[in-house]
Amino acid sequence: MVWASDFLQPLDEIEAHMKSLAYSGAHGYLVQIIDPAEEDFPFMGRARFEAHTIRDTTILGRAEMVRTSYRQRYDAHAEAVKELARRLGWVFLRHRTDRPPGTALIALYGALGGARAQRGF
Repeated sequence: MVWASDFLQPLDEIEAHMKSLAYSGAHGYLVQIIDPAEEDFPFMGRARFEAHTIRDTTILGRAEMVRTSYRQRYDAHAEAVKELARRLGWVFLRHRTDRPPGTALIALYGALGGARAQRGF
């Protein structure tokens, strides 16, 4: 099974879905698709961040002041998803949208080929 997402949902939700799939016998390949702005947090000055609803709007007076803590939380979350995948025997790949999509497909193809070789396909 290939699951492509930004994997920015709460970790407990991701874990529950992954474990449910794993316990049903699925072997997974996670492809985290990342917008560079989400990963790098290049924002400066006053910035407004909006989600799906108006309740999810955040305004920062000086966005650069939260960059370090944001990056630490972002990296820790991504590492936790990667570690969960590893514990389940799944493959975790990352792809940034500022790179050609073919690079993600080549990495996925290579991972799938490695799995086939290990299983004797």
